[in-house]
Amino acid sequence: MDLDGTEGEGSSKLLPEERKEIEAILDDVEMRKRRKREKRALRRTNPPAPQPVELAVESSIEYLRSWHSDRSNWKFKSARESWLIRNWRDVKLVRSSIQFQALEFVLRTI
Repeated sequence: MDLDGTEGEGSSKLLPEERKEIEAILDDVEMRKRRKREKRALRRTNPPAPQPVELAVESSIEYLRSWHSDRSNWKFKSARESWLIRNWRDVKLVRSSIQFQALEFVLRTI
């Protein structure tokens, strides 16, 4: 069926109100698609900035301390656990004073 309501010979035409409504719907769909494409293109050109290492280290160590000493208020955080599991052996990132806690954490969570 065409936008004007014709499907061939002998078919009825759309009323002007119906035609305007259909055009408005089509315009809305086109606008949404355009916005979605623009957002996708923007995400591709502007990837999120990586988190500074110091911030990752500090938040992961705080997460570990909370797990070790305050389990009632401790909450699971996947990103912190992943970071700890990957980096618990790195002396430059995780101080030796808490490496034992990190090792205990890794062994109990795996």
